[in-house]
Amino acid sequence: MSPKRHLSEFLCRELLYDYAIGDLDPIRKVAVQESLESFPELEDELKALEHGIRYLNKISETEISEPLYHRVIEDNSWFSKINNFKSWPNWVRWSLEAGLVAGLVVLTISLVPDEFWMKDTSRWEIGSTELGTSQAELEMSDETDEEAEITQKEEEGPTPTGSEDVASAKISGDESETAATEPGETKSTEATATTRKADKRAKGYVIRMYMFSDRVDEITPLIVEKIENIGGKKAGEVRLGWRKKQGSYFHFSIPEDKNSEFTRFISQFGDVRISKDEHPRVMPEGTERYILWVEEVNARTNDGDEESPENP
Repeated sequence: MSPKRHLSEFLCRELLYDYAIGDLDPIRKVAVQESLESFPELEDELKALEHGIRYLNKISETEISEPLYHRVIEDNSWFSKINNFKSWPNWVRWSLEAGLVAGLVVLTISLVPDEFWMKDTSRWEIGSTELGTSQAELEMSDETDEEAEITQKEEEGPTPTGSEDVASAKISGDESETAATEPGETKSTEATATTRKADKRAKGYVIRMYMFSDRVDEITPLIVEKIENIGGKKAGEVRLGWRKKQGSYFHFSIPEDKNSEFTRFISQFGDVRISKDEHPRVMPEGTERYILWVEEVNARTNDGDEESPENP
């Protein structure tokens, strides 16, 4: 005869359902009964379990009509098919997902107010205005760097570095005086002025002039007077004819139609090299910006004999 088995609380709880429905063999049934005496809390669980089984048995006795039965079965089948999304064909799922995404995008765009797009456009307009304002700042920085630029020219010489040459040939003083009386030279000068007008672009530019002279102190006031007489004015922060150690510096603007007259005037004092460079600021229509540098002929050989530069 096998020894009597004693069940633990855990095993007894696991066998409660089988005990309640009478599905245990006699030995396990006796063991569960003895364990229930040892664990009173399991008796409450057994009573609740038996009550639930009786309730389910009563529900199982419920009868429904045939039409209602088929309706419930069909509805449940249709819902289960929809709910089981993963069982759908791939092309159906992908088409549905793509359609939903496209619909959401269109709906979002249609619901965004027009003020949003107008605000974005105004932001660009504000940026354009700020860009135009910054041109003045570029001009100020350009003027601040003028002294450094002049110092560099004193060290490197008057070799032009412009991107576009306006006139590469030297204009001698005697030739310029003859040009004022010869019709051919006058036509050539007018053609040059016409070409300069045709080459005007939206970008700003500056016309640079370089020349040597052994009479810098003498011709400087004459050049200043000529600029003022033809309607010119200074365009930089320093005064016209700013005297440096090795020459005089002029940053000014004159009417465009006075270009030929000023070129003929300045060429009587010596050979002139002319170049045209880009500039960050655009001058008003009909006005051109100039930078003229008149260098002392003996400046590079007699640096020790030169006077100290004037204050700007």
